[in-house]
Amino acid sequence: MRIGHWFPVILILMSSVMAQGSGLRCEELFRQPSTAAPENLDSLLSSLGHLDANDDFAGMVVLAGRVLAVEPNNAFALRKMAKALLRLGRLAEADQPSKALLALDPNDIRALHMRAQILLKQYSFEQALSVLNRLMILQPNHPSTLGMISHALFKMKRFAEALPMLELRLALSDHVPSLSMKAQAFFHLQRYAEALRVAVEVLKVEPYNSAVLTVQLSSLVKLRRFEQAIVAADNMMKADPTLSLALSLKAQSLIRLERFTEALQVIETRLQFEPSNSHALAMQVNVLLKLQRFNEAASIVGRIENGFFKAYYSAQVFIAKKQYAKAIELLKTLDSGLNVKWLLAQAYFLAGDMKSSRQNLLFIVQKSKTLQLRVVAALIKIHMFGEQTASDPFLMGLTEQLSRKALNKVLAYEEALFWDYEPVSQSHDISISNSFWDGLNAKPVNSQTFNSTY
Repeated sequence: MRIGHWFPVILILMSSVMAQGSGLRCEELFRQPSTAAPENLDSLLSSLGHLDANDDFAGMVVLAGRVLAVEPNNAFALRKMAKALLRLGRLAEADQPSKALLALDPNDIRALHMRAQILLKQYSFEQALSVLNRLMILQPNHPSTLGMISHALFKMKRFAEALPMLELRLALSDHVPSLSMKAQAFFHLQRYAEALRVAVEVLKVEPYNSAVLTVQLSSLVKLRRFEQAIVAADNMMKADPTLSLALSLKAQSLIRLERFTEALQVIETRLQFEPSNSHALAMQVNVLLKLQRFNEAASIVGRIENGFFKAYYSAQVFIAKKQYAKAIELLKTLDSGLNVKWLLAQAYFLAGDMKSSRQNLLFIVQKSKTLQLRVVAALIKIHMFGEQTASDPFLMGLTEQLSRKALNKVLAYEEALFWDYEPVSQSHDISISNSFWDGLNAKPVNSQTFNSTY
């Protein structure tokens, strides 16, 4: 066979090598003078397909550019150019051939797919959805289109809208990435039991899927299944023993199970890798206080760099040491968040100031829009401590709204030690009808409404 027969192929391979070495951009390739005679165009297109089959994307960019220099509207070359640039991560350059394809045919399904992929990789999710909506009309319920729509909605945190799209995608065929996204969407929507169920399905196929392992562990903690959460945390740390999330949630679970010494060991392990982490140091203070190791807790507080955390946990140490006035003075300097109000209520209560304690508890009720068991229990304790003869209007309104089962839970909780060092946001909630909140809004919590008996 004569060497002339192989000349176009040799030229292609040389062009590929030259392109990789010179770093030519897409627009430069469009401007390169063509060395291909018109009669060789079919051969070049065939070779372009061969490069595509072998994933030689750099070579595809060079060769497609040479074809387009001869025939600017060649759809095959435009498609290969867009695909190659997309695979090489040269997204801005991939825009040109993808738009050129759609200018030739606005309903080109493959071009629309590539355009959507480019926009998703550029984080232009609204624009991507616009393209994908056109695809849904032209090619209803295609797996790839459904997957990309789900991805765009998920990235935009529109989890409730993403779920039905994920269901449609999964109805067509098994698809682990969609199943993983479904588990995460359930978790973000606080549907923890469903998130856990889907996470278990994913982990049967991909046991080390880090995103889904996170969903599994976090859901178990949210569902208060702490023994299982500890096992899940250990499984996560098989892949990475330094994983801060797994260490943190394992420590939290051990604290909830009152296994404080073990929790302290886990926290100390985390601090070996992150010695200045304010959250880990705060958790260490929490556990030391529960173990009544007050001086050690005070020493750890001094290492906390976060200003709010330092003040907040210093106040906890003051309360533990029965220095209530110091705690109250320090807490008053902080923003009036729910956790600060909870700690203030505790300090006032232990100092014997029932009225101020109650005011802070009612602030929590008004702002949080949920009645947390410990808050209600504290209010009942204050009511009983005050030996009131008149009925408390707040508690009267509350008991009218609560079911007998919920009221029994509150009364049982009241008997327990409700003052503790957990953030108030982690307490159990009680669902209350809107009419109750409407009543509170109509009559704001103040001294005339709720403190008339003190």
